[in-house]
Amino acid sequence: MKKIAIAISKLEQGGVSTALISLLEELAKRPEIQVDLFLLSTDNRSRFTVPEGIHVITPSSIYNIWFSRRKACKGIRKAVWYFIHFIGIKINFKMVKLLAHCKEYGAYDIAISYENDICNPEINLMCNDFVEQYVKADKKYGWIHNDAYKLGFTEQYVLNRYQNFDGIIHVSYGNKEKFDAIAPSLAERSYVVYNCINLKEKIDCETKWSAEDGKIHLISVSRIDNEQKRIDRMIESCVLLKEAGLEGKFLWHMFGSGPDEVELKSLAAEKGVDDVFLFEGQTDCPLRCMAKSDIYVMTSDYEGYGLTILEALMENLPVVVTNFAEAKESVADGKNGYLVDFDVNSISEKIGKLICDGKLRKQFYEYTRNNPVTNKVAMEQFNKLLVSEEEHK
Repeated sequence: MKKIAIAISKLEQGGVSTALISLLEELAKRPEIQVDLFLLSTDNRSRFTVPEGIHVITPSSIYNIWFSRRKACKGIRKAVWYFIHFIGIKINFKMVKLLAHCKEYGAYDIAISYENDICNPEINLMCNDFVEQYVKADKKYGWIHNDAYKLGFTEQYVLNRYQNFDGIIHVSYGNKEKFDAIAPSLAERSYVVYNCINLKEKIDCETKWSAEDGKIHLISVSRIDNEQKRIDRMIESCVLLKEAGLEGKFLWHMFGSGPDEVELKSLAAEKGVDDVFLFEGQTDCPLRCMAKSDIYVMTSDYEGYGLTILEALMENLPVVVTNFAEAKESVADGKNGYLVDFDVNSISEKIGKLICDGKLRKQFYEYTRNNPVTNKVAMEQFNKLLVSEEEHK
């Protein structure tokens, strides 16, 4: 029996939680593995259901207040820190442990800090600290889900946060290469485990929206954060598609929410494309929406891996994706979709081609159907983490 501990702050809308639930679905199938899932925040209202057989452990309310990243709680932590500092008591892990009513958990074969901590010196104790300080395990791994450069990682920060881990896991080879360049001394402990996808959620035999109105329906599912996701490129692409004479032939559904939603809605109206680029809000059923669509589009500057690309390919959609380093690990250019440059001319050109060419869309559809998305490689990579030094010999 292999015992695994996995820690994450909470299950919330987004790729990290989606990938974790999919991984847990795979692990729950295996009777030789026991998994304890530590949720480090008591605020765990979400659409996710933890698979049966996974043991969930939640903290006390005191622990939640102390470790929360919410700004309101940051003030509480800071006030407590200044008070204790004023009376001459130095805060250390033992003090925090006492305040948090947090016992030491173990023992496990492996323990995983599944959520890379934000590179912020004001945030003291997060998933990495919990796994490093309070969980007994033969091996401990930190899991990084995004571009280390974009996260603001430096060599000093990486060594401070990951030096004591037995391994650092990345969700793509592109991410690993960047991390290794920042901290070459940890490269031998740097591994790749692809995100899993929940294959049980695949939607079959869904009626396409195009069958109802004769239009080609594009879809994007994303947090509406323009700095990374560059949704403005989608809006500008709609302008070019209209100018190319495709007005009335397509609709573009944008599912998600985020800090730039109001500003981007205004931009769509200003550009005269709010009739074709539709902000649909958050959805609990992104795969059903994908299954009803015809083309998936992602225009990000960077991604850790791009889980929604896999979801779209699982639903046999052709994809149009900007050519960030990690995109080629899931998109076979010219076979299941297109990798395009980071400019609206390239994006709109390939989208326009797919809108106008039903035979090409079918060709891409057949490729994805004959080369389905699976978790085989991801689980082979994960299984290597479970092998002990003795089993290696």
